Amino acid sequence: MYANSRDVAQFFEKEHKHVMRDIQALEAALTVQNWTDWFCPATFNRKVGFGHRDFPAYDMTRDGFALLAMGFTGSKACPP
Repeated sequence: MYANSRDVAQFFEKEHKHVMRDIQALEAALTVQNWTDWFCPATFNRKVGFGHRDFPAYDMTRDGFALLAMGFTGSKACPP
């Protein structure tokens, strides 16, 4: 089962570009041998002007999601 970075952004009420930035920062900061076991590059297609364009995204496993969400703050990340 996978979560997509766009779904994570929507749930935590963040911009997708900020979630992407956080994932890329994790990738750079951690020396995990099997990074692709947690995060898999993906794309999504969006209408732009009169055409369509592919944008980058990530699919992540439960472990990848947990690692990412540990760095989030706010009411959605830390419910009362």
